[in-house]
Amino acid sequence: MNSDSKPSGYYPYPGSPGSSTSAQYSNISSWGTLPTPVPGTPYLAPAHPALQQPYNAILPPHPAPYSSESATHPPVAALTLRLTPHPRTRIPSMDVTLSSDHPGPLTVYDVQIFVSRTLSRPITHSELRVLTEQVAYNAASAAFHARTANNPTAFANGMCIGDRMGGAWCIIGVVPTAEPGVWEVRLDVPRSR
Repeated sequence: MNSDSKPSGYYPYPGSPGSSTSAQYSNISSWGTLPTPVPGTPYLAPAHPALQQPYNAILPPHPAPYSSESATHPPVAALTLRLTPHPRTRIPSMDVTLSSDHPGPLTVYDVQIFVSRTLSRPITHSELRVLTEQVAYNAASAAFHARTANNPTAFANGMCIGDRMGGAWCIIGVVPTAEPGVWEVRLDVPRSR
């Protein structure tokens, strides 16, 4: 075997697919089981395991030991991220583009901070207008009022992308789509404590 070939079942991230390290990243949710194997590749998970672990993106992520590792395999310098609320919300997805602002590939931290900032940014009128179904508009309105309750400053700042997503601030996982360069960021509403 030459140095460029990968052994059968090669897993590009820390821990083997069957180890307790990778098991913590494999989730079962109403979305299905993550990570999602990619047909035709020897990789179990094309996205870093940290991007397949649920986390609440309402707060910016803190740098972690894996933050500077490549977000995808193979590494890329740009991605289109499709922010996709859970299908039960009937809220349409939204594509946003992320490009590396440093030499080299996108890192785990690049993706996490980009998603957090995108969900926190103010919504435009055109982004709100795509919510043509009343149920989707009602979900966005309810998310805005829940987030801004008892917070006049947040209320005055207006609706944000996270509200447009029906309050879906919890990232369930990041998986590739059938479209080259497009990755789906699966979102859901965080569970109440």
